[in-house]
Amino acid sequence: MSFLRRRRWLCLGVSLPILVGAIMLAYRLPPVFLSQATILIEQAAIPDNIVPSTINTYVDEQIQVVTQRVLARDNVKKLIETFDLYREERKAGQLAEAVGRFGADTFLEGIAAGVVDDRGRAANSTFGFKVGYKASDPIVAQQVTEELAQLFLDENARSRKEKAAETTGFLEQESERLASEIAEMEHRMSEFKSEYAYALPEQTLFNLQLVDRLDRDITEIDSEIWKLRTDEQVLLTEHQTVGPYATLYSEDGQPLFTAEQRLADLQQEYLLLSGRYGPEHPDVRRAKREMEAIIGGGTIFGPGNFAQQRAALQLEHDALLERYAESHPDVVRLEREIEALDKLAAETEPRDSAPTVSPPMNPLYVQNQARLNALSSGLAAAEKRRQELLTRRSSIERGLAIAPQIEKEWLSLNRGYNTAREEYNEFKRRGTEARLTERLEAENKGQRYTLLERANLPSAPIEPNRFAIIFLGLVVAIGAGIGIGALADALDSTVRSTRDLRSNFGIEPLAVIPFLKPRPRWR
Repeated sequence: MSFLRRRRWLCLGVSLPILVGAIMLAYRLPPVFLSQATILIEQAAIPDNIVPSTINTYVDEQIQVVTQRVLARDNVKKLIETFDLYREERKAGQLAEAVGRFGADTFLEGIAAGVVDDRGRAANSTFGFKVGYKASDPIVAQQVTEELAQLFLDENARSRKEKAAETTGFLEQESERLASEIAEMEHRMSEFKSEYAYALPEQTLFNLQLVDRLDRDITEIDSEIWKLRTDEQVLLTEHQTVGPYATLYSEDGQPLFTAEQRLADLQQEYLLLSGRYGPEHPDVRRAKREMEAIIGGGTIFGPGNFAQQRAALQLEHDALLERYAESHPDVVRLEREIEALDKLAAETEPRDSAPTVSPPMNPLYVQNQARLNALSSGLAAAEKRRQELLTRRSSIERGLAIAPQIEKEWLSLNRGYNTAREEYNEFKRRGTEARLTERLEAENKGQRYTLLERANLPSAPIEPNRFAIIFLGLVVAIGAGIGIGALADALDSTVRSTRDLRSNFGIEPLAVIPFLKPRPRWR
């Protein structure tokens, strides 16, 4: 260390300016004050097993999300303008730099406690955090910290309410969508059931039993139809021997012929006589009185009688024209008869269009006719019923034939329907829970931030650490002085010792004169 004695003024000249500069820097740096507020994360007032929360992220993640929202550009810009921060940057129009400096000056630190998880492992559980702000003015630091703490409280409550409301809205929207899908599925299943009523898998056993019962019903109705037809044939044979009107008898009491036969002959005779002579001829009037006597008065002709008679006369007239000329007496006579028949029809039909003859008056005939009508109606109903049974049996048999294929389609529809119902019930349950959670957050009974300690007014600056700066400057000054002195001594080629002689010239000295320190004169 002999070089220090030789280079002491050089070392002092280097160290002293550095030390003075460090002292001046320590006292010229502006003070920085830090104000802090403590926010406690309180758990929900109602346990999760009663009203589950829709916010299932970790506490640290929630703090980060809220921090990003609080320190958003718009919020920071508003704070900078409110408290008149970073004037130089704002005057220069460097708002982005001011926002960046605000983020750097903002302090955030979590408060955690050691816990043991379910597996027995040690872990840290965050139950709060500290938020602060650094400024050269302690009052400004306190005010900005209070505003930041309030923003954290408000943003956490707002974000939780928004998330709960969004969750409720999403679940309700999904419930409505699933309800619409279920209604559409139910409509398709209803149509499917209607179209394949006899082919559904759960109807197979019932359909087989129904086919057996229909076979028995068809056999019974076949027997009923056979019996009705037999009775109808017997009654029809008996009915043919009974006339509808009273029979005419001779003077000695013998029947002349049936009333139907006599009435038909008289109608034919009346039409022929009317065509030849006219309605007032004695023979015409006699035939009419006899017909009225047979049927008991009323209408003796209907529209069908004139049409049939005219058609017969017209056929006869056309046949004669093929053999004779139009002036032939028979042709002329037939023309007069057709003309008279048309005239009689014109006089009779508008006046009365009732049936040809009066209703039957023979009691036995009427009774037989009623029985025939009843048998005919019963037979028609039985045949209709048999056809319905056959149609139904055919439909069931077709359903049984396609049952395996229909079963696959039905199971597919049923699976989709059951899945949709399960999803719908799950979404409805979660929707109910979400609405409860939304009410819980609206009443501020969920997990919430509570201001545990308000922003303090700092009494001493945290920066700069003047003692540390001066101490560091002293260490640097001493190190620099020693280093410069050692370097200067190393570069000096002056021989001051045996070692210098050996290193510079490579020779050994002949003799060494030791350094003799002179005695002080006062001794």
